Amino acid sequence: MRDRLLIIVIIAAIIGGVSAIVFVFNKKNSPVETFVEPIEEIPVEEPAITVAQGGITVVYYGGPADVKTITEGGIEYALIRNPENVGGLTLALSDVSGTYYYALDSNGNKILYAQGDSKGLHGYEEQGEVSGMLIRNRIPATEYFVAYPDETSARLANIEPVADTGIANRYLSSQVAVITNKNTGRSVVAEIDHRSEQNSVMLVSEAVGRELQLDSGATANLLVELVPRESVVLGPVR
Repeated sequence: MRDRLLIIVIIAAIIGGVSAIVFVFNKKNSPVETFVEPIEEIPVEEPAITVAQGGITVVYYGGPADVKTITEGGIEYALIRNPENVGGLTLALSDVSGTYYYALDSNGNKILYAQGDSKGLHGYEEQGEVSGMLIRNRIPATEYFVAYPDETSARLANIEPVADTGIANRYLSSQVAVITNKNTGRSVVAEIDHRSEQNSVMLVSEAVGRELQLDSGATANLLVELVPRESVVLGPVR
């Protein structure tokens, strides 16, 4: 009986020892749990992007002085702008308004054009996209015409946006623009002759600018309404 009790004690001791060893081993190989204090996210404010709306820059255009020229040896030569076919043409200059080549007559000679200006925008052969008239043949001091702004510039200026496509330009050819200077209340009815290419710019004849009391380069808040051209007369609205 005493031997049996001794055996039981020994077996219990062995089991207890093995359990202790297993516990220690598991403890060593268990992943250590580390408490990480959560970092509070601080919201980052995005910089506000604002676009000035309701304003557009008025720039005079049209007539002989609007033809881009270059002077060489005291002689002023006419240029053409962004031609579709440059074969046989000679490059004169490039700037932000486009690429200009020498205008040539039927004999292939450079065209002398003292009426132009080195600060002119359009080319010697350039036509209004809407009217089809040569821009250099317009009389900006007495004729009421404008170049309708591009779609994006019109939207930013709170002017009815019109796409620069053939269909849209045919629509514009059937309309006139009734333009009002919101700051002065002065209004004028103008033919839509061309399309403005410069961002946030509306090209107008000198006569239109004068009636609106706006110098070339002035920024204005304009109301522009499109109405059928047969229903109104071009000129100041009294």
